[in-house]
Amino acid sequence: MDVQEILPVKHPVRGTVRPPGSKSITNRAFVLAALADGPVRLTGVLDSQDTQVMVESLRRLGFDVQQDQDACTCLVQGLGGNIPASSADLWLENSGTSIRFLAGLCTLGTGRYRLDGSAPCGSDQSVISFGHCARWEQLWTSKLPEVIAPPC
Repeated sequence: MDVQEILPVKHPVRGTVRPPGSKSITNRAFVLAALADGPVRLTGVLDSQDTQVMVESLRRLGFDVQQDQDACTCLVQGLGGNIPASSADLWLENSGTSIRFLAGLCTLGTGRYRLDGSAPCGSDQSVISFGHCARWEQLWTSKLPEVIAPPC
């Protein structure tokens, strides 16, 4: 086994550290960018299964999302709270963050949006607090899929 001796530093250490992005913060930023009025450039974007699910879902909802994975950046064309797609099937894998934020975003639309994923993604009942903004097309069963549609 090779041994490496570590000596104490004689002066303050200087440098720059850039931690990797966070999937939770990245997904929140994607939704905020979609809600903005105009283009939003995101930096420090994490590329993970959860963030890929969010990007694909935003595209299915009609948002223009351009991603540069090497530079860890994305350009999202925000539409000021409008959702272009009149319907969309969103497959959310196991991304609880995505289902919670996209369920809320979909209540702004005028269409029918089906959110589905693999368990335990849909086991968090915090998803259903929408009041009169939308209706669920099936009773809450703590399981996916759930469909968000305009009020009756």
